[in-house]
Amino acid sequence: MIIIADAGPLIGFARIDKLDIIRQLYNTVFIPQKVFDEITVAGNKPGAKTISKAVTSGWIKIVKVKQKKLSDKLKELVDLGEAEAIQLFLEQNADFLLIDDKKGRNVARKFGVKIIGTGGILLKAKKEGILNQVTFTLKDLSRVGYRISPVLCKKILELAEEI
Repeated sequence: MIIIADAGPLIGFARIDKLDIIRQLYNTVFIPQKVFDEITVAGNKPGAKTISKAVTSGWIKIVKVKQKKLSDKLKELVDLGEAEAIQLFLEQNADFLLIDDKKGRNVARKFGVKIIGTGGILLKAKKEGILNQVTFTLKDLSRVGYRISPVLCKKILELAEEI
């Protein structure tokens, strides 16, 4: 299974020391160079060190996009990291794009990209026995300022049968 990731979900999971959930589910995650740059540009961004270690260990792989034309067009609609993530998804014929940004998700869907978000990752982790509950992870994400709408949180908890 090939999964491409945008910066947001990786940073969120890294900030709460749960990046390993993604590794346990997918073994390998591809990110475009611009996503890696977004995460590590200042070097001291929250989660940057954890994500850099995952790249060094090899389970997060930086893959360069082959054709810039589409990502150049996409960057008029979304940020450069999201544009390259969508481009990489299409080039790799990937299974999912891990992205939470609403605008990015909407643009990606217009190109036929299959989306999974942080909530989907949590639900899959619970289903596969990696997590016993999603409630605590959602609370941890909220505690570090990762924004998931209250409506979406409620839906995730309902699907997880925790409310």
